[in-house]
Amino acid sequence: MFKKLNVISVIIITSICMTSPRASEHFTDQRAVHPIIELSKSKFYNSGILPITSTPLYGSETDWCEIIDSTWGEGAPTEEKLRIFDMFWETIDHNFACFQGLDIEWDDLRARYRPEIEGGVSRGRFCAIMNHLALTLRESHTAIIDTVVNYTYPQPGIPLMLLYTRKISSEYANHFSGHFGAGLSPLPDSTLLVYNTVESHPLGLRPGDIVLGYDGIPWHQLLQELLEAQLPIYGSSGSTESSYTHILQKSAGLNWHLFNTIDVVKYDTGDTLHLDTSPLINQDMEFVDSESMDIPGVPKPDIMNNDPVSYGIIEGTKIGYIYVWIWYFDADSQFYDAVYDLLDNYETIGLIIDIRNNTGGNMFLFDKGLSLLFNSSVSTIGFASRCNPNDHFAMCNAWGPEYYELQPDPTTYYDRPIAVLIGPLCISAGDMLALWMKFHPKCRFFGKPTMGAFNGPTGLSLENEDWRCRYAEFEAYLADDPEHYLTREELNVDVPVWLEPDDVVQELDTVVEEAKAWILNQPHIRTSSLSLDFGVVTVCGSTSQTLTIYNDGFVTLEVNPLSSSDPQFEVSSKFLSIAGSGSTDVEIIFTPRSENSVEASLTLLCNDSNRPQPQINLYGVGILEIEIQFGDVNRDSVINVLDVLSVVNHILGTAEFTDTEVMCRADCNADGQVNVLDALGIVNVILGIGECET
Repeated sequence: MFKKLNVISVIIITSICMTSPRASEHFTDQRAVHPIIELSKSKFYNSGILPITSTPLYGSETDWCEIIDSTWGEGAPTEEKLRIFDMFWETIDHNFACFQGLDIEWDDLRARYRPEIEGGVSRGRFCAIMNHLALTLRESHTAIIDTVVNYTYPQPGIPLMLLYTRKISSEYANHFSGHFGAGLSPLPDSTLLVYNTVESHPLGLRPGDIVLGYDGIPWHQLLQELLEAQLPIYGSSGSTESSYTHILQKSAGLNWHLFNTIDVVKYDTGDTLHLDTSPLINQDMEFVDSESMDIPGVPKPDIMNNDPVSYGIIEGTKIGYIYVWIWYFDADSQFYDAVYDLLDNYETIGLIIDIRNNTGGNMFLFDKGLSLLFNSSVSTIGFASRCNPNDHFAMCNAWGPEYYELQPDPTTYYDRPIAVLIGPLCISAGDMLALWMKFHPKCRFFGKPTMGAFNGPTGLSLENEDWRCRYAEFEAYLADDPEHYLTREELNVDVPVWLEPDDVVQELDTVVEEAKAWILNQPHIRTSSLSLDFGVVTVCGSTSQTLTIYNDGFVTLEVNPLSSSDPQFEVSSKFLSIAGSGSTDVEIIFTPRSENSVEASLTLLCNDSNRPQPQINLYGVGILEIEIQFGDVNRDSVINVLDVLSVVNHILGTAEFTDTEVMCRADCNADGQVNVLDALGIVNVILGIGECET
């Protein structure tokens, strides 16, 4: 299910600026408020608070230390800075639950930074120390911010580095999501694909363009320089190695305020342009960086109106599609309604659940919707916390798997393909939903691994109104392997795929196209009815009904054979081959042999891997309106050698029966067939040593 991850920090930390109860009861409080929202409940400092220089900051002679020191001034007294540092460092040292697999020496970081702070540092430098200290923990929930420094609006002259940010609600809109007005997606060569933009982007950016970097220097090189310079940081990073790299790369556009020109390869001409960044100054562009394309027939969630879930049918298909962007507000009822509606009111051949842009929240909110998809209970995870404040790796169980067992709805189950779309922006409860879906036998995963923040965060009050902090206090483990801790694990993806330039130019989502192809490129059997009632039929009489078998896939459906559990129901065709998007009618004939109610099933053995043996329930009632003497084939009221000869001629094909009643009379043993056993049975009647069935 998972690939192991060896965490190796790529941040070079240097002192370059040296200047002299129940699980639900506990997690209700922790999860009721989304972690990003919790950190956003503070003052917002716009660009008017601090002066904007006429040119960006980056250059070969840039003295970042001096700029950081001068931008925000001295700040709190040294004693207060030391108190905040000690409180954060000691809390992490004693309570942080995610040291497993983390290659850092926490004591060494204290020994490196505390003397620097004690010697006196500016407000900006102290904020940067705390930001980077948290970043070394490589855990997406864990952050410490100075709201004055980190929320300064990033215009030229402001030495603030931005990581990926996004809007999550109307009340707590992310401050900088409109800062660049375009979404970037990393490509394998570390360049950045422009996948979407605001209308009439100030720099003329369009989908398909490629961002190389700034001022003639590739972004991956500039990124390392900025990390080494230790600017204050605002935004979230990934826990897994892949998501950490992805998020730092895709943050290129947000940091335009540090540079003079942005280097762009235009898709339509192939020309490399060096565009002045100044047209972006003072722009406030409404843009949601979801790293996904619009899907015809499926609206995206309206986060600004507190609607985190949306769904629909992909245009021109029978594929249901569900977006979930956050487990907050009334996401539980919206997700349940989406699943229920697609299962109950549409003939879907598959589902796509898109959580690539899921920002997490309350993980209990997806239980009700998932119960409709599963048909058996699933034991998923438990949570552990630190046992010993002096041992980073001593863990004790906090809440066992019994609190996180998925309970199915016994009346429903989805037996069609389910494509789950995941990616590096999927965090926390989004991680958890992806993990839950790994237990569904019909699921396949498309995209990139999630952030890997499989833990429970808690807030830490620093007793200072300008500072906000949270950290991972509880670590998740697999229910069937309590020593297998999950934070920073790369969730396996069945089909690794991401946005590609040629697709976004055509407004196609590469990930969705792969998921659609998987669902469509297999046969999907569907029938016009799941049961047929033939009503009341005279014994040895017959009636028929038509069953239409559809193939909703693009690949030929083979049905081989169709077989009834009772010979009183006969199928006109035993073997079928139905082309993609085609259908075939099958006649089913009911011929009752006795006065009785008959229940049977018709099994369709086929090459639909999701429904290899669908069954149709068959019902009928036989009644006697005339007296029939079995064995009296020629209806002369005498059973003799003439009746035997009639049966023999039928068997030999020289005079086959065409009358249903005659067939019924000849079926001496009432097994639904006329063969040599019936001829022998009639002979025994003539000899007085046997009787036909009645």
